[in-house]
Amino acid sequence: FKDVNIGDIIPPADSLQVSGTTNGTLSFLYENGNYFPKSNVTIDDVIINKIDFGDLILDIDGNQDLTKYRISSSLTNLEKCKPRCSKFAS
Repeated sequence: FKDVNIGDIIPPADSLQVSGTTNGTLSFLYENGNYFPKSNVTIDDVIINKIDFGDLILDIDGNQDLTKYRISSSLTNLEKCKPRCSKFAS
C-alpha cells in the first residue's frame, strides 16, 4: 500500500465515516515448504466520525494454513494529549 485512504478500501457502513492514509506491505515468508503471511501497516491520521484518533500501527503474522494470526497494534496521538503526555514523546 502507498498513500491509500483507508476509507476507500473498507466496506461502507451506515453512520461510520473513516479516513486515514494507509501505507504498508503484505508479504509471505517461505519456510520448510510452507508460506507464512506477514504484514506491516501504518494508518496515519485515523479519523472516525470526525474524531481524530491519531496514528495506527499494525504488525500481523499468520500461520501457514491462514487460520491463526498474531496482531500487534499501537494507536498514538501525542499531539492531542500535550502537555500531560509529553513525557512519552521521544
